Amino acid sequence: AQCQAQRAHGFVGFAEYVKMKEYSIRKILRSCLILIPRIYVKFSNFYNKLLLWAYGVKVGHNAYIMGNIYICLMKGARMIIGDDFLMLSGSGINPISRNLRAAIYASEGAKITIGNNVGMSSPCIWAKESITICDGVNIGAGCTILDTDCHNMDWRVRAARETTLEGISVDCSTAKSAPVLICENAWIGAGVTVLKGVTIGARSIIAAGSVVTKSIPADCLAGGNPARVIRKLQ
Repeated sequence: AQCQAQRAHGFVGFAEYVKMKEYSIRKILRSCLILIPRIYVKFSNFYNKLLLWAYGVKVGHNAYIMGNIYICLMKGARMIIGDDFLMLSGSGINPISRNLRAAIYASEGAKITIGNNVGMSSPCIWAKESITICDGVNIGAGCTILDTDCHNMDWRVRAARETTLEGISVDCSTAKSAPVLICENAWIGAGVTVLKGVTIGARSIIAAGSVVTKSIPADCLAGGNPARVIRKLQ
């Protein structure tokens, strides 16, 4: 009986030893696997800055642009980014963004201006005329900012599918547009859509999932579809 007890104790001890080893192996493997995306993020920051430089984008100091971004600046389009800029693009870097890729597109002659200390996650920014994002603005995951209707309101123009000699869609190029301005220290919640001609006042907050079709004054909480002022902020 004593021998059987000793064997049982030895078996339990061996099982615990195996579990400890298994835990250690999993911990080491987890650390190694976590290291891979961290290396990718570091590399992507370098690659994205190089990509922006190739497009002639002026980028300020201490900018971090992490993940796989899409950018297309047409002839004559300009983009300026201030200091301390942070953009996260997909790859689960921001869990809310999941793997949604950031996209920046500027039509011919358009201008995109981003101020200092601006942060955004996986945005879609499409400028036909002008989009200005001022200092200290935070833009939540998966937001869409457009200064254009993207398509002509006339169904005949849309149906014709005509292009210019340069291959540009007549439908898109004749769409109505108006500048967008997001003022200092505004906070745009996740999944918000900001449409053409909108000004969002300084320090205002736009609730997640809202569609902003008209300008919002400063120091307000706004939300809904279409977004309306809910209350003034103290």
